Amino acid sequence: MKAVPSILLACCFVFAVAANARATELRIQFQGPDRTKANIETAELLLIGWGWTEHVPLTPNGDSVLLDFEKIEAQMPEKFQNVEHVQLYVSSQSLAAVQSERFSWKTPTVDFRGGQSLAVRKDANQSMTVRMRRMETRRIRLLDDDAKPIARLRVLAYRFESRENHCGFLQGPLLKEDSTDAEGRLTVPDGDFKYAFKLEYGSHVVFTSPERTSPLPDQNYFTAFLSQPETVFRLHRFEPHPLELQVFVGPERSPGVWITDSLNFGTCGAASGLLGRTDGNGRLVTDRYYPEERDGICIVDDQGKLLWGKERDDLLQIISKPIEVRLPVGTRFGQTASPCPFP
Repeated sequence: MKAVPSILLACCFVFAVAANARATELRIQFQGPDRTKANIETAELLLIGWGWTEHVPLTPNGDSVLLDFEKIEAQMPEKFQNVEHVQLYVSSQSLAAVQSERFSWKTPTVDFRGGQSLAVRKDANQSMTVRMRRMETRRIRLLDDDAKPIARLRVLAYRFESRENHCGFLQGPLLKEDSTDAEGRLTVPDGDFKYAFKLEYGSHVVFTSPERTSPLPDQNYFTAFLSQPETVFRLHRFEPHPLELQVFVGPERSPGVWITDSLNFGTCGAASGLLGRTDGNGRLVTDRYYPEERDGICIVDDQGKLLWGKERDDLLQIISKPIEVRLPVGTRFGQTASPCPFP
């Protein structure tokens, strides 16, 4: 009997393995509230890693979306090796968009907030049905510490995706940017997903209920689900104070002294700057200073070392009156846009 060539045996073995291999598949059918088929417009996977996100578009088939785990991973294996969480986002014509809870790609349990959940088994072909609801009014109302509406406040509304990075930078698509009305209300696009609401830098208010999620002043935001037509959130208003400094060197008033306004975020950076310079009479006056938002103010020498300074809590105790700063004769002044070198 003739021997079978080894290359032919190898080809047959590979073919047999390929033929016996089973895919891990999950087909998700989306329905409207009356069980009619949803018309899927957009479907995508959101990959979330430390410091990065990636959108993987999926091709819907009418009312359903197929997750072929091995096939999808083969498109970008390096991303799936480092992915920490995955979410599925689906939008449909005339229905509220949905976004799944986060799940692990290696041991996935696909869960939607409506109660539909399924643990995916490897090498299995499974299916699940997700009910989508009709669009409804979704509105937020912003109130201050005294339950008074915060009017004309610029708000940026996002579909929240991630803050998985060292300093909590917000990631997600912008849904709407607008100002609250006279009653502190703002209507936003409807969806069954987590929102992020962000305030512009310099708005002089901060979220307190719930609390903001990043220490950075340009990342003044919080995240929340909206399940009612109107949801109320509380904010704290920072009050402006008049600030007057009078700088003396020995007995003489000292003009041209730089005053540093300090704010330090440690490893996340800083938002310090120069508040101004004393005038010809050695005075610096500003009508609206927000000490609660800052670390404090200071004066440094020509080597950047601290000559005089007041941190936030101390400054709040004395800011209601003119502040005298007395320094010895021969003092050499400098300037810095870095945080004040408080001890």
